[in-house]
Amino acid sequence: GLGCSGRLIPFLSWAALCMETSVPLMAARHLPLRTSLYIAVCQCYHDVKQPLLAEKFARQALAKVTELVDMERQSSDGMSTASELAFKDAAIRIAVMVFKSSVLECRKKTKSILRPKVRPGVRELLQLPAPRSPTERLLGEMFVGRAAQLLAVLEALRGRGCRRPLEQAPPNPVTELDQDTITDVFQELFCVGTDLCLKALEQEQLKQPGKDLLALALEGSNTIPLSAVVKFVRTVYCYGQEEVFGMLASRAVEAALSSRDPDTVTSGRALELILLVESLQVCLSRTDMSPGVTEGISDKLFQLSHELHQTCRTRPSLLSSDADLLLDATILLWDTARSGFSKLHSPDLSACKHLLSHETGSKYA
Repeated sequence: GLGCSGRLIPFLSWAALCMETSVPLMAARHLPLRTSLYIAVCQCYHDVKQPLLAEKFARQALAKVTELVDMERQSSDGMSTASELAFKDAAIRIAVMVFKSSVLECRKKTKSILRPKVRPGVRELLQLPAPRSPTERLLGEMFVGRAAQLLAVLEALRGRGCRRPLEQAPPNPVTELDQDTITDVFQELFCVGTDLCLKALEQEQLKQPGKDLLALALEGSNTIPLSAVVKFVRTVYCYGQEEVFGMLASRAVEAALSSRDPDTVTSGRALELILLVESLQVCLSRTDMSPGVTEGISDKLFQLSHELHQTCRTRPSLLSSDADLLLDATILLWDTARSGFSKLHSPDLSACKHLLSHETGSKYA
């Protein structure tokens, strides 16, 4: 993340190799550490824009884990429950890294197809029977259960977009594919993620504290925690997917705020703040600045400032967990309201009197 990923790859790869060749370290109890090394190498390859090497390394790691499983089963003691769980954890985590690269790279082998002039939206695609796309078909082949599938989708979307919580940018992966194919793949990822999240929001038990997404994926469960739904909604916001964000955001906020889990409530508060920012950005993007639009912008500004004020006063958990989000929202608030504040501090008293005589002047003050 700090430009050191390329330097870390040889050391992490050497550490993984040492664990593969050391007989004492080949035990199942050491597999979580070994898996973490595999994942770290793959992430470093993605950071240095080498997805093909990341996929190759992940497939080699998956083969090594399969060899360990075969050796464990052939041993005289057999495979214990703990060992079986460790192998399953390693297989899923590494398979997610394989999917992250192969979801794009497998499209190189497909022949060119005729695309409609108007690409259908996610809402229209959800009306089709499953599997709706090659991406959804690949997910069904590689993973069992909705939890594992959403885990793979989140990882495929992670690290390809923006680093700031309120920054928006289209997908820009390192690949030889044309832009149309890239757009198709990411729309398919957004579509299947939206489908999984909509099904999750229909399950009332998600309002209760529960296991995280990885633990549910290990069980092959179809249950998805609200924290994962909120994470997906925030991810699609960073990609500028207004349609998907509009379909999920309000429902996810409502479900998260009614949860008994404090961490889920905190994530819901963060998403609620993003909703306010998004509504303000929609108003600011309008070209016609009629009195009604200007008044709407003022209302959105006051709502955002009130929410930030309440967060700083009464929500320390959000301050500690999402400081970057609060900082970016505050900067946006200041940049938008700067002209109004500058009039208050202007030496021209007529401008100040005009502002304070306005119906919203006292709120600015």
